[in-house]
Amino acid sequence: MNKPRKSGRGRYILTLALLFAAQTVMSTTSSADADQNVTSPAHIGEHAELIATRLSRLKFEYDESLLVRCAGRVRTSGQLANLVCYPTDESPHTARRVIRLINTTMQNRRMTAARLNGQLVEVWVNFSVLLEKTGNNQSARIYNHHFLNTNTLGTEYISAQRVATETWFCFQRRFAEVVRARVDANGMAHDIDISNGSLNDACKRNVLSAVDQSRFIPAFVGDTAVSSHYVEVFYN
Repeated sequence: MNKPRKSGRGRYILTLALLFAAQTVMSTTSSADADQNVTSPAHIGEHAELIATRLSRLKFEYDESLLVRCAGRVRTSGQLANLVCYPTDESPHTARRVIRLINTTMQNRRMTAARLNGQLVEVWVNFSVLLEKTGNNQSARIYNHHFLNTNTLGTEYISAQRVATETWFCFQRRFAEVVRARVDANGMAHDIDISNGSLNDACKRNVLSAVDQSRFIPAFVGDTAVSSHYVEVFYN
């Protein structure tokens, strides 16, 4: 039995369909390959404007400028956990109001989660809230960093973030130690140092070792990974 011959128009349509299918497969494959290489930091995203708006409604009696630094753990779902905030100057009453509002605002909201080589990862993040009042003008801004690199990176960068795969332990009670390091654009930590506080030698070694063995998402300016100074508070 002879098969019917395809017309020239039919062969043309079939060729276009095959080319389209091939391009779709190649596009899907390229997209998957690209996703596997994506590294991007966690950030507050759209909630920054919401927090700033709520904070700007707080009524301050005097002209003042208040910087509140915050740190926390962003889960793969974008949930912010272990949130700790502290002021950098002497305005205890104002700082308590600000910190309370930050906590209630972020409690049921999701941040943009971090990715490392395409995989969602939990990370420790830093961000800051800057409030300023001059006369009748009052403003609030959220920054995805602790102002450690503004001289070299400006104010619109996202600070480096340590991937939260915790392996360190310490049997000492009630401590808080500041760890500093330089994290290069490839996410490698260098020049790791710890503050001279109350941590015993064994715990100090464990903390330093944990940071040295951790993976990092580097700081970002726009879409570009950059080297930066990193700080994290280890506490119990």
